[in-house]
Amino acid sequence: MNTIPTTFDEHQITRTIIGGKPNVNPDVLNISVILLNKSGSHFKINVYKNLLECNFESIISIEHDPNNSTIDDISKKMPEIKFIIPQEETTNGELINLAMSEIKSDYVLVLKDTLYIPSKIILQNLATRVTESGIFCIVPWLSDKNNNTLPCVYSPSAEKSHFTVNSSSTVSDGVKTLYPFDNIALYNRKKFIELGGFDWTIKSNYWQNLDLAVRSWLWGEETRLTSLLHFSYIDDTPIEDHTVNMDYLRYHLKNEIAKIRMEQAYIKKSSFLNFLFQSSCGFIEAKRQFKLAKKWILRNKYRFKMDLQNFVEKNWAGMHMWADYLKDVSDETQVEKFIEHAKDENGFTDFYFVCREGNYRTVSGEKGYLDLKDELPELILHEKDTVVNSVVPGKPQIMLFLTPAVGTYQGFAY
Repeated sequence: MNTIPTTFDEHQITRTIIGGKPNVNPDVLNISVILLNKSGSHFKINVYKNLLECNFESIISIEHDPNNSTIDDISKKMPEIKFIIPQEETTNGELINLAMSEIKSDYVLVLKDTLYIPSKIILQNLATRVTESGIFCIVPWLSDKNNNTLPCVYSPSAEKSHFTVNSSSTVSDGVKTLYPFDNIALYNRKKFIELGGFDWTIKSNYWQNLDLAVRSWLWGEETRLTSLLHFSYIDDTPIEDHTVNMDYLRYHLKNEIAKIRMEQAYIKKSSFLNFLFQSSCGFIEAKRQFKLAKKWILRNKYRFKMDLQNFVEKNWAGMHMWADYLKDVSDETQVEKFIEHAKDENGFTDFYFVCREGNYRTVSGEKGYLDLKDELPELILHEKDTVVNSVVPGKPQIMLFLTPAVGTYQGFAY
């Protein structure tokens, strides 16, 4: 496998480019669109019209079929759209890297032709609102073809010392999420380039996507969900392939073995033996892969702001602080103010006080029952943090971060 890339445009793809007349409208949005196409659907002409109505700075349509005879005709009718036709097999991440190099706007919205894309998806006031934070990645909420909300909030966790990802379909504006599902997101172009973009040597779409996402968090960037943008799939929802293969190993080496000491990344001496036992790729190949990853990590050692362990623990640190605070404060008004501040700061949707039987109460006085199965008795018995998916009647599935605490709130013993 090739050397790990250091820049987003390091790998050049043979391609054909058609069209791309500059948008000289004075009210142009500071956002461009990358449309990744799987098919040559005749409905696409309507998608292009809807995108042009939004007045994006540029629109890049990436075609997978070099023999699509309709591109020339569409380009003549819509010269503002730039068509890129790769002449070799590529991944979604490589194509996004390629399109980013053709764009000048500060933000880039990545979409796919498998989505329903209505007219006026982003207007000037909405564009200003969703980009004002300046963060690396803003994720829209997604639904399937039947309009059921898809999991779009992904949180890092650990299970038996292994890194895991938990998911939830609860939509809350501004909540942190590990990565954008199916690459669909609004990216800060400058930060994307500074992060090195997608690693073209990782061929699995899932591991390639997770690689950039985890790297961005470890390097101090953020990805958050917005409730202001919504897209639904036209056909079946894509299925993520989590197969553990060589692509996973490259992701793992780049993101999971680095440790932080004195504000820089380093690699423990024992890391290679641990990797060798886990990799199942043989000593020579394991040594080669490890050497490449070590070189890459040391080259970027000052970019790391945290390691994976810090990243996972960060999810729990705030919760432990809240539990300690609640022990010391009896004024319920102060408790309510504290929890509201914590919600705004951390982007979670609700704060539940839960009793041993699973009944809950919120600061607003809402009461109900959480189906926590066997997790609650385990939490009480071992007093250990845990993550579980649960359902509140009448609401979509939610992901709960549970931490042990004992007290009383508004007469409710939790």
